[in-house]
Amino acid sequence: MTETKLELGNRKDVDCGIFDLYVNNVLDSSEYDDYIAVLEEVYREITLTQPIKKGLNTIELRVNGKNVASSNYAINLGGTSLQ
Repeated sequence: MTETKLELGNRKDVDCGIFDLYVNNVLDSSEYDDYIAVLEEVYREITLTQPIKKGLNTIELRVNGKNVASSNYAINLGGTSLQ
């Protein structure tokens, strides 16, 4: 089995929350805090722990809270890619 990498491009900002990453309804990784005081473009390369199977797969970013300094729970996703 080879590694699958998920590439996420998004923006951190003052209104962003904390999210967990699920693959096919199974928690893959957690606690991605996108709060930052000044807007910033970010790029993440995440090595998935859950397998991607041939056919239909579901990848979810589920909000699980927010930084105490954040004004909201937003996720500003700009793009994704699987490698």
